[in-house]
Amino acid sequence: MILKSSQKYLQSLTHKIAKEHDHRSFRQLFNYYYEKLFRVAFHFVKSEYLAEEVISELFINLWKKRKDLTHIRNIDAFLYYSAKNKSIDYLRKMKKSKVVPIEFARETSGPNRDDPEAMMIEDEFRSKVNASVMSLPPKCQLIYRMVKEDGLKYGEVADLLEISVKTVEFHMGNALKKLRKDLSAYISAKQERNHLDKTGINMALVAAFLSF
Repeated sequence: MILKSSQKYLQSLTHKIAKEHDHRSFRQLFNYYYEKLFRVAFHFVKSEYLAEEVISELFINLWKKRKDLTHIRNIDAFLYYSAKNKSIDYLRKMKKSKVVPIEFARETSGPNRDDPEAMMIEDEFRSKVNASVMSLPPKCQLIYRMVKEDGLKYGEVADLLEISVKTVEFHMGNALKKLRKDLSAYISAKQERNHLDKTGINMALVAAFLSF
């Protein structure tokens, strides 16, 4: 689910793109979604090169049909499913032509931005989380990021990746178990030093990363 502030931002972008043909807004939309859609495409095509091709083609087509953006009620779902469908179409075309590419390879409650120590501690915490997430198996990492970073519901992830909701729950359970294990010592150390309650990690932030 997109946060209300993000919804307004995206609605503003799509309106400017559709009505004013605004290139700057289109670039902002591209930057906002590229990494999220790239992960979806990569899940299907298993190649960074192909995933980039898929997402580039998706956005080229989006610009060509920009006038239709005002008719799309849920741009988030539209782009995710477009990335999935284009990835599948790309693989079908490759299979038919037997072409093999050369390379086959938010918004949470944060610290007071005027408090340098709080900012440093949160940045350190986010870095620890990212390192732990990066160590997850590829599919587990993808599902965690789609749920926690992209805000998708379990059912939406299951539908996009063509797996069961139980499988999503299984991978999320494994991901959260590992993150809690990796981060427990770090959080405990901060608590012992009395940093957590004063200027340290916001508990809402911790819950956002480590809860179902």
